[in-house]
Amino acid sequence: DGLKISVGDFSKKLSQADSKSILPLTAELKKERDKLRAEVMYVVAIRLYDLGHKDEAVYWFYTAQYRGRVFSSILDKDKIGGIDSEAFELKQAYGAFHQLAGTYINGYAFGELEKLEKTLTKVIDEGKSLPKFAEIYPNVKFAETETWAGKNEEVSAGLKKLIDTIKTKADFIKEQ
Repeated sequence: DGLKISVGDFSKKLSQADSKSILPLTAELKKERDKLRAEVMYVVAIRLYDLGHKDEAVYWFYTAQYRGRVFSSILDKDKIGGIDSEAFELKQAYGAFHQLAGTYINGYAFGELEKLEKTLTKVIDEGKSLPKFAEIYPNVKFAETETWAGKNEEVSAGLKKLIDTIKTKADFIKEQ
C-alpha cells in the first residue's frame, strides 16, 4: 500500500515526497514552524534522512527533540494521565521517536561535529521564542505559563552542554 504517515495536514505531502520535492516541502513547513507538533518534526527528520538529505534531517531531528523536551517539561504533572491520555501518549511517543530515529540520525550527525555544533546552535537560537503550546496541543493541560521560560532555558542548557562536550571531547567522539 505504500508509505503511510498520519501527522496532520502535511501527512500526504510527506508520504509522497521524493528526494527533490522534500526540500521545498520542508521550506513550507519551516514557515509553519511555530504551529508544528513535535511528531511532525520527527517525521520530517526521518523522511529527510531516508531521502538522502541528512544534514537537513539533523536540523529537524534536533528541532523536534527540543520541541518535545520543552513540551514534556511544561506538562501539568498532575494531569498527564496514563494510557489513552494525549499528554502521556505524546510524551512516550517523543521518547520513542528520539530513541529509534536518533540511532541513525545521531550516527550521521556525530561524524560531522562542526556541522552538528552549528546545527545545535541554530536550534537553541530558534528555541528562544516558544510557540503557543496550548494552541498546538488543545487537549493537553500545561503548567502555569510563568514557568515555561525557565523550563525552556533548562532544555536549552542541555543542548549547550552537548555543544561543550563536542568541543572538549571532539577527538574522543571522532575516535568512537
